[in-house]
Amino acid sequence: MNIKFGFVIQKPLDEVVSKFLNPDDQLKWRNNMTDFKQIEGVIHTKGSKNKLIFNQKELIQTIQDVDLPNTISYSYQKNNRLCKHSFIAHNDHVHHNVVVSYKVPWYKVPTMLLIKSELQAIIMKDLSKFKEYVEAN
Repeated sequence: MNIKFGFVIQKPLDEVVSKFLNPDDQLKWRNNMTDFKQIEGVIHTKGSKNKLIFNQKELIQTIQDVDLPNTISYSYQKNNRLCKHSFIAHNDHVHHNVVVSYKVPWYKVPTMLLIKSELQAIIMKDLSKFKEYVEAN
């Protein structure tokens, strides 16, 4: 199951990507995120792993693909999710496109379809906060 989002951010590409990747900045816009730890590899390189710590859970994030400043893809260990972020520069703004793919067994597909709108709302909240954060700073 795929969920797609797109935003226009009124800032230059280097500033958008820098704030997206910076762990200190992530703590300011990711909902309920309390810590970020680099646990394996070199940060922002293919195969590197990060531990994202939220109020009630931890996620292990692995970089699957990286072509900065254009794209970066992450997988998340606990929920079989792949997130691909694309950044497309235009004169004074950036198109930030996101595709979130959930890899689930066939028997879980009906459940995923039932909660798709809830998942969209959660992801949209974080991405909207990111857009607001970048444009305000």
